[in-house]
Amino acid sequence: MGGIWIHGSMSKSPKTSRQIARELYDKQQEKLDAAETKITDLEGQLSSYEEEIHLLLERIKLLVLKLAHAENRPEQMALKLELKSLQEQLSRHATEKFGSSRSERRRRTDKEEKKRKKRRADTSKPPAVQLPIDEFTQKRDEEEGGCPRCGEEMHEVEGKTTDHDVKYAIHRQIRIRRHRSQHYRCNCCGTTRVAPGPEGLVRKNGKYDVSLIAMVAVDKYQFHLPIERQIVKLHQEGLRVTNQTLCDQLKAFVGWLNPIYDALHAEILTAPYVHFDLSSWRLMSNKGGSKLWQMASLSNGDVAWFSIIPKKNKKALAHLLKGYDGIVVSDGESGIHALERARSRESLKIWEDDSKTPDFLSAGCLPHARRGLFHAEKLGYPVGECLDDIAEIYALEDEAEEISEKTGEPLLEVRKRIRDTKSRAVMNKIWRWVDKQSPPAKSSFGRAIGYIRRQWKYLTVFLDHPEIPPDNNHAERELRDPVLGRKNHYGSRSVDGLHIAEVLYTLIRTCIHRGVEPYEYLLRAFRAAQAGEVLLP
Repeated sequence: MGGIWIHGSMSKSPKTSRQIARELYDKQQEKLDAAETKITDLEGQLSSYEEEIHLLLERIKLLVLKLAHAENRPEQMALKLELKSLQEQLSRHATEKFGSSRSERRRRTDKEEKKRKKRRADTSKPPAVQLPIDEFTQKRDEEEGGCPRCGEEMHEVEGKTTDHDVKYAIHRQIRIRRHRSQHYRCNCCGTTRVAPGPEGLVRKNGKYDVSLIAMVAVDKYQFHLPIERQIVKLHQEGLRVTNQTLCDQLKAFVGWLNPIYDALHAEILTAPYVHFDLSSWRLMSNKGGSKLWQMASLSNGDVAWFSIIPKKNKKALAHLLKGYDGIVVSDGESGIHALERARSRESLKIWEDDSKTPDFLSAGCLPHARRGLFHAEKLGYPVGECLDDIAEIYALEDEAEEISEKTGEPLLEVRKRIRDTKSRAVMNKIWRWVDKQSPPAKSSFGRAIGYIRRQWKYLTVFLDHPEIPPDNNHAERELRDPVLGRKNHYGSRSVDGLHIAEVLYTLIRTCIHRGVEPYEYLLRAFRAAQAGEVLLP
């Protein structure tokens, strides 16, 4: 017999090593064939993408030429719409083909990422405000009787309560305080005298207390509630008042606070560095029409100072930075760079004779360089390498903060060491990449490269000055509140309104930086001003 039968079947002989190896080879060959098939399919898709992208680029070039020679508005609009559609298609294809720069960046571990997010969240938390507590002790009703088990009298356990903290609101009330000034008369000669009038009035012989006007100021310049909407709320609460009345009261209120505004300007000009930015601010006319002014901000994390100026020329900016000799971090503002080039030229008479020429160092904003590249990437340009290098700069900034937190070493020392040993090499790599590029000057890629080349001197200042960040993001954050307010109340209706806005935004934003409650501060500052004192936040 050829084998042994067990339970009606013949046992199989064990596989030889040759058979096992053959089976493994066959399985690997199947996987290899499947991979080759997939590669062939992907190559076909890639070829199809490349052909489609080439056709899109050719069509875009043709549309650009047609747009340049278009003679009427409807034709131009139609060509622009088609051009925008093609650019969006090109962006989608480029993302599918190359991937975004984010997907190519160095990945942090989950632990590092969570720690980084937690640290940033902690630093951005506003200071906690302790709510006032009204205590109320709940007693048992007499109707409940004695002990439910034995019927004996129940006695209070001294110091033993179960506390429930319930948050509640009291609707604000506008009230009238009737101040009666007593009259006096001399029965001998008939001379009369009147007791003093009420204190705390914003205007002499006025009818509105500072508590009401400070509330209006905070509602408008901290919470972006236009005067007209506030009037509706005040009417609902029983106070009939006009827009002009509140504006007049705010003007008088700010008149008391002007010395504080000037003192904060002088204070921020002593800082080692400041962030500078501009945003448009509309000055509307009662006769119709409007003019665009510029809201300028100077900030350093402790003071936020705003000024609304008619133009952003050298003369106006020189007044804002009068005598400043620190570092000005900006977004590449040409007026700031022009002032820097003019520094120390005492003979240059382009502003007031009694002013000192600013003598500052100008620094740039790396994210502004990144934005142009990011836009170019959406249109299919291969800029991922440079975007990754910019991301590496910020990873090194985070690394410096982590080392400082762990070791207790001063942040500026750690930052200086890392910028010298690592960040400088990354910035040099970025410049070598930029220097190799030669895109069309008018393309989005060309504009991005042109911006970096023009601003390179300013973009690298942070390497030698560890006290400043590589960007001007702080200044942009400072302008968020004024921009939100501008969207709600559209700007100002008079030059007085411009001044009210710049003063109150300055005081309120500085209060927020210093952990001071704006409403309470405005009350204290006004009363101090009436006493001839200047009370800073």
